[in-house]
Amino acid sequence: MRKLFTVLSVAASVFMYAAPAHAQSATQWQLTPQEDQLLSFSATQMGNEFTGEFSDFRANIAFSPDDLEHSAVSVTVSLASAHTGEEERDETLQSDEWFNSDVFPTASFTANHFEKIPENEADEYEYIAHGTLDIGGIKNEVELPFSFDIGEDGQNASTQGEATLNRMDYNLGAKSWSDEESISHSVIVEFHLALTKNP
Repeated sequence: MRKLFTVLSVAASVFMYAAPAHAQSATQWQLTPQEDQLLSFSATQMGNEFTGEFSDFRANIAFSPDDLEHSAVSVTVSLASAHTGEEERDETLQSDEWFNSDVFPTASFTANHFEKIPENEADEYEYIAHGTLDIGGIKNEVELPFSFDIGEDGQNASTQGEATLNRMDYNLGAKSWSDEESISHSVIVEFHLALTKNP
């Protein structure tokens, strides 16, 4: 009987040691309804800076500052919702040389690898999301610096960040507009989002 008890005890110990700890889940967030959400882009055309916005986009966000390993983000943007305040430019953006939105109606960004920027290197942003940006079926790896602030009640948060992209990496305007003096190759994308914790 003592032998059986010893064997069972050892087996239980081995099982407890081998069983993985319950995986922590990052907090799920959603865009706060009726709050201003900003996803913008800016570039230079003929030496003059212009800014545009996407008015239609969705975001699935699972993020916890203390659980970056299980955090993940997925954003889908309606390219037809781009507007810059200049009708001719807005129409050109939807053409087959730019967004080609009739064929590729959406762009997407997905990321599941996040890192904390060391305090001695952090400036405006605290984290970097390493993800994939897909525009027009062309996918490139992108590093997106951002900050993430959770309110005192733990139910609301805000996040903002920016990345500089090269439009030529996505063949945007690569034929008639390849000259950087006409439109800059660099495009700055920024976002400011208000979030609410999923119930």
